[in-house]
Amino acid sequence: MNQFNRYRNFLMLFISCFLLNDTLIAAQSPLPDIGSSVNKHLSVNKEQLIGDVLVRQLKGQAPLLQDILVTDYLKTVGFKIVSQNPDAMNRKF
Repeated sequence: MNQFNRYRNFLMLFISCFLLNDTLIAAQSPLPDIGSSVNKHLSVNKEQLIGDVLVRQLKGQAPLLQDILVTDYLKTVGFKIVSQNPDAMNRKF
């Protein structure tokens, strides 16, 4: 029984060290600042204009799905995404 406890303790220590090592490596990885430089490259108005042009091109090229349930679902998803970004509250979908 004593040997089993030693083996179990060694295994727990090994697993803890392995998991701790991954945590330390992940903590050292710098994450990019998402959304901070968006307005430097493309203004909101320019983005809206590009989006409008793309929508017109898509509607002219191929038939689109005109399903009310799908449209409502996509709008709901869009609003949930926008609700996480206070700078984008005035955007339309």
